[in-house]
Amino acid sequence: MLTIDTTNMCSHLQKKLFEEDGIYHSLWLAMQDDSELTAVVRSRQLHIYRNGNTRDWSLSRIILYG
Repeated sequence: MLTIDTTNMCSHLQKKLFEEDGIYHSLWLAMQDDSELTAVVRSRQLHIYRNGNTRDWSLSRIILYG
């Protein structure tokens, strides 16, 4: 199961991601079943990486905004 530190995540993004009617909620649920994903909060945005490497920008990356 994927867990993230939401301390620096804006409240708008938290609602979109974690609430059942949020626009990103289905993505959050799908992420729970993918062991290759890593999620990091940076500058109030959620950065999602594949294969756990948060420093290699050439890997697949998704950024969610609040």
